[in-house]
Amino acid sequence: MRRSAVGLRSKLDNKFIFLLLAQYSPFAVQLATGPILARSLGPVDRGYLGVALTLVAVIPITAAMGMPAAARRLAAEGVDSESAGYAASRYNPWVLLITLTLTVVSVQVWFSSMSISESAAIFALLLLSFFGAVRATILALAVGDGRTDLVARYQMSGAAVSGIGIVGLAAWGQLSIVTVCLIYILSQLAQFVIIGGARSIKLKSRKFAPDVYRGALKADLRYALKSLPGQFGDVMLLRVDQLLCALILGAYATGLYTVAFSYAFVVFPFVHTLSLKVAAGKSRSRLVADSVRDPLLVLSVGLVFGLVWSVGAFLAVPLLFGSAYQSSAPIAGILTFGVVLFASSTVNVQAAITMGRAHAMSVVSIFVLLIEIGLIVTVAGYESLELIALVGVLASATYFFLSMFVRQSRQTESHLTDSKGVYKMKIILRNISSAGVLVAFLLVSCFFGATVAMSTMNNSFTVAAIYAGISVLVLLVGFPLLKSGVARNNVAVYFLPVFIVYNMGSLFFARTETSSFQAVLVVIGAGSFVAGSLVYSSVADVPITKARPEVRFSRYAAVFLLGSVVAVGLLAVNGVPVLSGDVLTARLGAISNGYAGTVMVVALQSVLIVGISRVVDLGRAVRRDGLFWLGVLSIAILYLFGNRGLYIFPLVSVVSYLLIRRPKAVWVTIPGALLGLTLVSWIGFTRGLEAYGSSYLSTLRRQGVSEQFYIFGPVIEYFKGTSEAVDAVIRTFPDSVPHPWGAVFFSPLLTPLPGKQESAGVFLKESIGLDFSGFGLASGSIGGFYMDFGLAGVFGGFFALAIIAQLIRRRAVESARWTLVLAYYIGHLWAMNYSHPFPYLATVVIPVVILFLTSPLKTVNDPIRDSRAWIDGTEGRRSRSATFPAKS
Repeated sequence: MRRSAVGLRSKLDNKFIFLLLAQYSPFAVQLATGPILARSLGPVDRGYLGVALTLVAVIPITAAMGMPAAARRLAAEGVDSESAGYAASRYNPWVLLITLTLTVVSVQVWFSSMSISESAAIFALLLLSFFGAVRATILALAVGDGRTDLVARYQMSGAAVSGIGIVGLAAWGQLSIVTVCLIYILSQLAQFVIIGGARSIKLKSRKFAPDVYRGALKADLRYALKSLPGQFGDVMLLRVDQLLCALILGAYATGLYTVAFSYAFVVFPFVHTLSLKVAAGKSRSRLVADSVRDPLLVLSVGLVFGLVWSVGAFLAVPLLFGSAYQSSAPIAGILTFGVVLFASSTVNVQAAITMGRAHAMSVVSIFVLLIEIGLIVTVAGYESLELIALVGVLASATYFFLSMFVRQSRQTESHLTDSKGVYKMKIILRNISSAGVLVAFLLVSCFFGATVAMSTMNNSFTVAAIYAGISVLVLLVGFPLLKSGVARNNVAVYFLPVFIVYNMGSLFFARTETSSFQAVLVVIGAGSFVAGSLVYSSVADVPITKARPEVRFSRYAAVFLLGSVVAVGLLAVNGVPVLSGDVLTARLGAISNGYAGTVMVVALQSVLIVGISRVVDLGRAVRRDGLFWLGVLSIAILYLFGNRGLYIFPLVSVVSYLLIRRPKAVWVTIPGALLGLTLVSWIGFTRGLEAYGSSYLSTLRRQGVSEQFYIFGPVIEYFKGTSEAVDAVIRTFPDSVPHPWGAVFFSPLLTPLPGKQESAGVFLKESIGLDFSGFGLASGSIGGFYMDFGLAGVFGGFFALAIIAQLIRRRAVESARWTLVLAYYIGHLWAMNYSHPFPYLATVVIPVVILFLTSPLKTVNDPIRDSRAWIDGTEGRRSRSATFPAKS
């Protein structure tokens, strides 16, 4: 008996290995023959061939009319496989007619400009899709009968014929679009021959329907047509961009795009297999319990692999496919993320099917497909392959997120209704939002792509209005997730919307030659931040404490007094910049002593953050709070130095504190922040106009700022300057100057030591040979990481920033003191879109001072109690004394 069991296990293992090799054989052949075809055919013919092969995959699905699903249904009802196949084959004349119609239309639409011989070869290839539609039904029945060996032989035969044929033609020197089509025709015929004898093979027969009744059997056409949209959507999601690219941009651009896609698609088998492995063998209850863990696991692993593969595109694509496809590298890097997202959706699709939600998944796939088509048609006038690729990534990200919704909707069904049967949308949103961090990646893949398209356009009023509208859309889509609990789940939601908006503006206004590479760096940074933020996502179910941080007034007053005394001394020695005739020049020498300046900035900014943030906790009662008025006085003192950043950056931390404590205030915060930004820009504009007169207006005109946007000139300079600084970093490091590998990045830690300690901005200014009066070049977080550590620094830097943020958030769950530190850190994450990640020693000292000013809580928050109250919706019913402990 044991010997029999061992033999059976060995046989199953062999079948599994054979099937696994068969599944990967087409990918192996594609990887081997892709460079050969690209180099031999050239971009134009490669584009035509790519469209033809895409149609070979699409036409059989459409022509089959869903018959594979109808045949499987008959088999499931007890009809033997041979009879079920016969019932489906009764519609073969219609399948042939649809195939012929689609073939004629496709040749006329996509291949009408080709020669007669080439068009004829493609026509024959597409017409053989009829066999593809027929064999789809046979394969579906074979899978139902456990005939995986038949599926394996089918896949391996096609891969072997096409691989051997293409390599042989290349060795013979006869590769052309006609000969390649002939090879694929032979491949299809070989596959049909392999499975064409399936009826003669004894399948597992249930002998339910005798031959006398076979003539009465008929597949359910209505059921088949219902299953068709889902099958069509799944196939088209990754291919519609290539078809539309051929119509919009022509064969040459399609060739570049097809090569990029063939490189990116290599990651699909790995992520797809991982998804199947994670979803396999789980019961419905287990799938519900793991509805967040499994997708996050697959996506995080896939993103790490995708990031490596994406970065490698810049080296591998030109090396494998030739210099003619140099411009395909950034497209391949972008498309890799789309393939990862689409393949990661498999874990949700499989779970949804197990839970009986297959129809809902069909609706989702068609919905996403329509969105993708609409967006590609909308942006067609930009003629940007990068933008089309980014739309594809957006579609895959949307598909992933909506598939999670379908999967989790099953989880919430038992909690959706109250005693009156009314749906509780609040519960739905909270359950869905447990995976809301993934929306951040959706924002990344979508909205900054508009900048790539806009970079080819003039800086007109219309284009600027489009950018402003998209920016507001990012904020309104990103931040309202706070209301559904995402803020309690992951810090990525705070950071990434602002990160995307700022970098969109930077690329849009600067339009440097390295804009495409900078866009890739943005994707890498955003993706690594999401990956890093998942490290401590286990605390996501516990909300941040609602207690108010207590402040020790004696320490608070002492720190304020120290900062004020140092500030008065500096102003007495160097003068008051805001009262001088030239504020822009006077402010540079206002802080002559670096040690005194650090003490002043640390003290007053800490007092400002702690004092002004009390508005959030006390509301109107803050008018009687002395701590608040000392914070206001700190703003006034910092304002005298003429540097807006001294008081604006701390106020940004107060805004983040407001979003943490009162997520519903997001609808007021966003317009208020935009108005505040407009006010600050207007102040800067009037200051520049007073200092330089009409020459300032001439400078704005030379920079491409329209007259309608003169008051936004200072903000535009911030946006533009960041991208230009990053452009200088990319051009300088490491070609002209080697990477400092941390010597500059961590230089603020060496500030107390004697000798000259250059900041990152000054080092960059001197490295590129600039000479101007000022503090240096602000290259933002991307430039800062890239200058010191290169590409690895961008990935590792953002990864580390996310881990630090999650660690601080973990402490904020139990202590209100750390909520203020978290608010300061989020404000710093926002500010470092413009400034260096580690500009001054004060960056790490201010959080320590904030902890010094606040005392430990006298009542300890119970995270489990808070989380249960939040889920049950009774959070607001707690007494005020429990929420805000009284001072002794």
